[in-house]
Amino acid sequence: MIKRVLLSALLLVVCLVPSVARQQSSDQEIIREARQSSYSLKSQGLVELKCTVQPDWDSMYAAVKGDKVGTEQLLPIMNSTHFTVLLGPDGASTISHESHVAPPNEEVAGRVRQSVDGMEQVLTGFFQTWSSFMFNSPLPEPSDKYQLEKKGEEYDLSFGQGATQVAVVLNLDLVIEEVRLTSPQLEGTLHPQWSPSDNGLLLSGYEGNYKAAAGQPSQLSAKIAYEEVEGLSLPSTVDFTVSTAVGTIPIRLVFQDYEVKLSPTK
Repeated sequence: MIKRVLLSALLLVVCLVPSVARQQSSDQEIIREARQSSYSLKSQGLVELKCTVQPDWDSMYAAVKGDKVGTEQLLPIMNSTHFTVLLGPDGASTISHESHVAPPNEEVAGRVRQSVDGMEQVLTGFFQTWSSFMFNSPLPEPSDKYQLEKKGEEYDLSFGQGATQVAVVLNLDLVIEEVRLTSPQLEGTLHPQWSPSDNGLLLSGYEGNYKAAAGQPSQLSAKIAYEEVEGLSLPSTVDFTVSTAVGTIPIRLVFQDYEVKLSPTK
């Protein structure tokens, strides 16, 4: 009797171990396929990117109904201000700016600084989001630690480190439909939108809800148009709609003067 019990237990272990291994292999294949479905500038050989960005200040000031000082003194200065973006090999961005018109007084100078700081935050947030999809990937590596579960018509993926947790929803075609981030500093939900290309899905836009620990909740939507630069798909324009406690603000960004550095193997 004891021998039969031990034999049954041994057979159970032998049967279970391959099943767990098969499950792990299957999960890794799903993650690998999901990562490969999206366009990747890194896979296309991009090492470094530099461009200028010109915001449409006229439409922004019209939306917020700026005062006479803003229209007559601030707006000409902002229209002469150009932003430069440098995207490095790890996908991180550096934002700088220059202006060709000097403020006439300290009051206008203070408002210029405010506007510039706000736009740099917009650009930093955009490139953090865009490069996480188009340069890197918001998904873990297949061999990383994560939890993947099929629920009906979708896959639920969760992973994180410490107090920062990420939850991703994939459809049955393994396309990202939702990303949720929870951390002590920020909670947010992002719904990406995609368009096909010869080298994978392009991030064509997104809608998001954000709540900083010490701030008010806000909503943001973005539409991204692309152009081809040295064989790469890069943004030509981005149209934002930002909903805040003070109202809805349209922000249009025009990308120009691209300089790209490619891997010598490409």
